Amino acid sequence: NASDDDLLEINVGGSLIAARRGTLCQIKGSRFEAIFSGRWQKMLQKDREGRIFLDVNPKCFRALLDCLKDLKAESSVGKPSIDDEYY
Repeated sequence: NASDDDLLEINVGGSLIAARRGTLCQIKGSRFEAIFSGRWQKMLQKDREGRIFLDVNPKCFRALLDCLKDLKAESSVGKPSIDDEYY
């Protein structure tokens, strides 16, 4: 069973990158959500250690992951309330 809290180790063009499933899958209907949701786990290419292997540029993947992390951080921060402003 796939959980948003799962820590995934991904071999991205020879570089190992770790990320939470929830971060990768937060945009519903996206390619990332399709790849990392767990639905297609058995069909994905794996490296010798059993990690998902993606034949893509690691720098580009990291840039996308950084954007997803920022998006997740923004969505977890609540909007300020009047009480926050005055107290």
